[in-house]
Amino acid sequence: MNGNQNQTHPTLLPAYTPIHAARLLSTATGGTFVVTLNAEMIARALTSPPFAALIRAADYWVCDGIGAAVLLRKGAPGASLSRIAGIDLGFATLQLAARRGESVFLLGGKPGVAHRAAKRLQMAIPGLQIAGCAHGYFTEADLPALRGTIRCSNASIVIVCLGSPRQEEWILRCRRYLPAVRLFLPLGGSLDVWAGQINRAPLIWQRCGVEWLWRLLHQPSRIGRLTTAITDLWKNKTPKNRTITDILFQIE
Repeated sequence: MNGNQNQTHPTLLPAYTPIHAARLLSTATGGTFVVTLNAEMIARALTSPPFAALIRAADYWVCDGIGAAVLLRKGAPGASLSRIAGIDLGFATLQLAARRGESVFLLGGKPGVAHRAAKRLQMAIPGLQIAGCAHGYFTEADLPALRGTIRCSNASIVIVCLGSPRQEEWILRCRRYLPAVRLFLPLGGSLDVWAGQINRAPLIWQRCGVEWLWRLLHQPSRIGRLTTAITDLWKNKTPKNRTITDILFQIE
């Protein structure tokens, strides 16, 4: 189920819940690459052709944020574009992996974070097989050894938490060296949450679609990024008869 095998742009994953999305991805093969798209990433893509090309190289897009769903909905009226948080998609995928007997590799975070996340995830998901862990503080020279570690782990799913765009760049550079991996999921700061390093927004905030505001209140340093994203979206308003989806997919 590699979305780019028969088309030139990613598929907007037609899912309405994280569990549904995980089931759709359960038959993924050939190093399928999913991008969990938020409004900040869309804004960056509109101003950075290299980043736009990077996210277009994915097989599937998931709307990880209410802003992304709103921006893309007009251009894809037939698709289900409910918000599916990347961390929820990741957890549902891990639950399904445990039931299927698949093993998972966790990559990212500061030293020790991935191992703590692995222990907590295995407590929360009975039968989950963690094939290996590695922190995200590696250099260019470390890449061959890291790829070798993942390859020897025989993991079929790799969760990549390096922050965007580094995590997407890593997947595109490395997936051809890892033929046994059927699915790559870039999930930003999910390992920090799973490891208990940071707290996620209360459920009511998540359900109301304002988890971004919770993060902003608890991480004021994000204000600059939010301001930049809003400015970029305003400056790059879509021309008449065109949508954000048209531009990102390079539809003429």
